[in-house]
Amino acid sequence: MSGSEKRHLLFLVLFALLLRLYVFVATPVIGTDGYNWFHAAQCFAEGDFKAGFRHPVHPCYPILFAVFTKLLGDYEVAGKAVALVMGVLSIFPLYFFARGVFGHYAGLFAAFLLAVNPTHVRLSADIMSDTTNLFFFLSAIWLGWEAIKRGQWQYYTLAGVCAVLGYFTRAESLGLFVLMLPWFIFASANLPQARLANVQELKRHLLKRVVCVGLFIAPVILLSVPYLLFIHKEKGSWHVTQQLAARFATGHVKMTPILTGEDEGKPGGRVREQEKIARWKEKGHYHMIFLLILNEFAKDFYQPLLPLLFIGLFRFASPPKVGKARFAGGLGTSEVSPYQRITQGLLSLRLRLASSDLRVELFLLSFFGLYFILYYLLAYNAYYISGRYVLPMAVLSFVWAGVGVEKASQWLCQVVPLLGRDTRGFNRAGLLILLALLAVVLPKDLKIKHKEEVYKREAGYWIKTDLPIKNPVIMGMGRVDLEKVAFYARGEFECISSVDYGSFQRHVEQKRPNYLVFYREDIPEGVFEVINKDKRFILVKEWTCKRRGEGRHFQLYRVKGDGKY
Repeated sequence: MSGSEKRHLLFLVLFALLLRLYVFVATPVIGTDGYNWFHAAQCFAEGDFKAGFRHPVHPCYPILFAVFTKLLGDYEVAGKAVALVMGVLSIFPLYFFARGVFGHYAGLFAAFLLAVNPTHVRLSADIMSDTTNLFFFLSAIWLGWEAIKRGQWQYYTLAGVCAVLGYFTRAESLGLFVLMLPWFIFASANLPQARLANVQELKRHLLKRVVCVGLFIAPVILLSVPYLLFIHKEKGSWHVTQQLAARFATGHVKMTPILTGEDEGKPGGRVREQEKIARWKEKGHYHMIFLLILNEFAKDFYQPLLPLLFIGLFRFASPPKVGKARFAGGLGTSEVSPYQRITQGLLSLRLRLASSDLRVELFLLSFFGLYFILYYLLAYNAYYISGRYVLPMAVLSFVWAGVGVEKASQWLCQVVPLLGRDTRGFNRAGLLILLALLAVVLPKDLKIKHKEEVYKREAGYWIKTDLPIKNPVIMGMGRVDLEKVAFYARGEFECISSVDYGSFQRHVEQKRPNYLVFYREDIPEGVFEVINKDKRFILVKEWTCKRRGEGRHFQLYRVKGDGKY
């Protein structure tokens, strides 16, 4: 890398870090799934490794979470710090991959799109494993392509390590190993064909390929097999994960969709989505699930930037060079107007893949296609899909979109020559486009999530100071994300999703909670009367809030005694 390339990358990394730090500090409450990662990390931090590995979530992020907790002393700061660090580090493999294929500016523009992507920014400032998984995902793909291109053994080993660490973070990253193995077998760097005519050279070449593929497989087997054996011992059957979402996708666990009318409350977003997918499956409209995933992909990519993807995937032919262009009317280039330049370029429109190396296009497309199939299976079998899941597909597409930004900047230089590169090679047109993109994306980046849920943090802190016991049991009732209260209370969470008198009585007897939390509007009248009449349930605090535009009453009860009826 030249000095200017290093400066460009460093500036971009610092910008990405500052943007994420702002969102990190400004976000007042963790996301819904943060409690699950905290619970697993707490097991590792306290030295209970068996319980940590027994947790359904994969162990890589919780282990990093636990290590950062030991260093920083606070679970919330530590979990978000891991996500932030890994989110910023993800810029490097994306940049180096795109740079190695399309050049510095295409790599820089691709990395910029990741740096400002709203979904990635939000996940980098929350207790979530997605940015950690994305770092290993991108690193494995970059190192895998370098292995194919260079044929050097160290790239195979590093690609294998990154693939298995990605699998240890999220189950779907096992697809990295499944797809890379045939690429390494059939598309590794070849010796010149003339030399392959020699039998000895051919044998040496085949032996080298076997060794390199073995170096890719070895870390995957050595690291993943113990975890697979542990899962087999815990579940009694062979499977690659304990996570329900992945088991839904493969059909090992059957999902029954929640339909409107099964409870008295209004259906949430996930319930409405489950209804839609169930209806499509019943009518055989499988293409609608396909379109649903594309829609989530477009939202993750951020819709206003999608034209850059199409420009990068297919490029225009370069317009005729200055001094050689002539129009039918006989005008010389000195008399060509900017309008005529644009017209000339459109007349010479030509569509073709952006790279001169077809292998790299197919390499990227193969990962995009595999993960699209995985997420289709998840939506089909689990009746649910999330933008978080399809983020790897969107980030892969930034490689092509980075090429799109570079092509757009080249055309802008043709129209406005003053925007061409200066004597130091600085791309003025590219900077102008990036500033325009930043103006479009930054308002969404700075839109802080969960501001309306501060009362859940307050409730958790109240519990933490009210009852000086370790791991208080908090029971949440209803179909909403009440785990956040347990996170801030540093307690254990139990949930009653379908609240009726029988389930309420049974859960209280079995779990013996120290506290109850719920929205008054989610609780049937009969259960609410029992809670109010029984002297063991003491209302300690109530918050009035809004949820989906409606006034809601969030209540916290202390439970006296051992919970027995």
